[in-house]
Amino acid sequence: MVKTVEKKEEENLDEFEKGFLENNTEIEIVTFEYAIVKLFHSLTRWMEDCQRYVSDDDLGANEVIVLHGIGIGEKAKTLNELGRMLNRIDFSNINYSVKKLIQLKYVEKTNLEIGSKKIVAFRVTEQGSKNIYNYFCARRNILIRIFNQTYEKNNLNFTQTQQVLSAMKTVYDLSSNLALDDQWKISRGKKLL
Repeated sequence: MVKTVEKKEEENLDEFEKGFLENNTEIEIVTFEYAIVKLFHSLTRWMEDCQRYVSDDDLGANEVIVLHGIGIGEKAKTLNELGRMLNRIDFSNINYSVKKLIQLKYVEKTNLEIGSKKIVAFRVTEQGSKNIYNYFCARRNILIRIFNQTYEKNNLNFTQTQQVLSAMKTVYDLSSNLALDDQWKISRGKKLL
């Protein structure tokens, strides 16, 4: 029985490899995914370096993202709103970032009254606003200048790039939902293949 399973897995692997190598769409998607992973790591490194450029604090990319998310608009934001805004479901990590920002006096807690309920929300302090402003100035002077030169030199269309990334976000969200649905089916003994 074990040999049969191993043989079947071996056959499936060969079929997968063969299908993968012959399918340009899969190769393009894998190449796209690696490009996004590299972009993600470059972006987080940039955010941390830019933050160190404007301040001596020890903020990581997650804290920078959360600080700027809270700073968008005048309205205080709940953890739930931040999660939705940032397309994140790791609320414990968002909460950790918020606590760090509170300790640094970049963010403060506030209570929102919605009907008869009081909900905890967060808003940027004056010190946090200064930090965001300095970050934006540094980004404008360093990143935006290089970005504009790169796009002009390569004749790229930024609006199209944003549209492609937005469409791919939707594709990955839908695929993730299907994968979770399939995991649920598998856990109840239903075979997918």
